[in-house]
Amino acid sequence: MQDFATVAATINSTTGTNAAPSARGIAFGTSPSPTTAIAHTTTNTTAAYSVILPNLSAGTTYYARAYVTNAGGTAYGSDITFTTTAAPS
Repeated sequence: MQDFATVAATINSTTGTNAAPSARGIAFGTSPSPTTAIAHTTTNTTAAYSVILPNLSAGTTYYARAYVTNAGGTAYGSDITFTTTAAPS
């Protein structure tokens, strides 16, 4: 059984320059401080957004954090932690 989670974030500022974001979303994985190289989902919205993290394993602890990329690089928010429900027996 595959679970999913919805995570919301708000971009308060961009990195390094005043350049507009070229990508934003949520990085997630089973280890702290996930990066976009591990797994991520993106969105096209403006400052506040929410995304669905699909195909999560049941009974697993995940870490997620917002990210934004622009000409100055990629910046990450703080980790949040959640655990999906256990598979029914």
